[in-house]
Amino acid sequence: MDPFERHGIRHLSPSSLNLYAVNPCLWVGKYLGGWKDDMGPAGHRGSAIESGLDYWLFQRDAKTAEVKALAHYAELTQGQADDEYEAERANIGPMLSQAITALKDAPTPVGRQLKVEHWANGCEVPIIGYVDYLWEDHGLDLKTTAAEIIGAASTPDFRTVTIDKGSQEGLAVDMAVIAPAGIVGRVVIPSQRASKVQLLIDRNAAAGAIVARSRAQGVVVGTGETRLRMDYVSTSSDVVVGDTVVTSGVDGIYPKGLVIGRVDNIDKTSGAWQIGIVPAVDFSSLEQVLVVLAPTSTSDAPQQGARP
Repeated sequence: MDPFERHGIRHLSPSSLNLYAVNPCLWVGKYLGGWKDDMGPAGHRGSAIESGLDYWLFQRDAKTAEVKALAHYAELTQGQADDEYEAERANIGPMLSQAITALKDAPTPVGRQLKVEHWANGCEVPIIGYVDYLWEDHGLDLKTTAAEIIGAASTPDFRTVTIDKGSQEGLAVDMAVIAPAGIVGRVVIPSQRASKVQLLIDRNAAAGAIVARSRAQGVVVGTGETRLRMDYVSTSSDVVVGDTVVTSGVDGIYPKGLVIGRVDNIDKTSGAWQIGIVPAVDFSSLEQVLVVLAPTSTSDAPQQGARP
């Protein structure tokens, strides 16, 4: 009998895989032996803040959000009132306020608890996780295949890597390559069992981009080094240091709403702005990536991946 079926495991979660990698014995006890965690006051405080933030994201009422967070904490702790519980209760208001401040420019989500499912090669059950919130500019329902990086270009003039998947697994030219942190690049040369991937930091790479906060649009291009640059941004646009830049989807390669990086420098001395971006992905430590097998849904996107 299949081991997953024998133990009644119908899917795996990213958190359970992480626990197995760190502590296999604890994983066995928790997922096969039914051990239960004692969350404690700090865990209850975190759950209460999440409850209040969830209310605020949809209703934009900070005062009521704090009331709901405190009520949720009281429900979870069932009236326990020792010093540790009271200390965590006192933290709820300030920490919720800090979270609301960080998200004050975020648009209202269009949904919550979006299921994301991925079938890994050689695994008999899917890996399933849930995205807490869905914004309309996030294309998260992606069909992907995992790949290992097995080689890299030796010259900075060509920032590419080679992965261990090719046309035999369905890979084709201009398929997007991503990592948990954000955009990695695109497939440029697929062979039967391996593919060359052009990294976004390559000086000939580009992606349609948009500032998540203000919706200012432009094109992010590679510099051949460890940084990116955003071009073709109107000088009347609202862009500030710290803004998150995501894909716009107009290039027909990268799904809309995936993270590119963070603005860390804006040079306004010349006629056109020079906007520096720190990539979300650490290209120096990449070992595994995901290749997006399904095309993007942007109907008016061009089909070439070269820089505009």
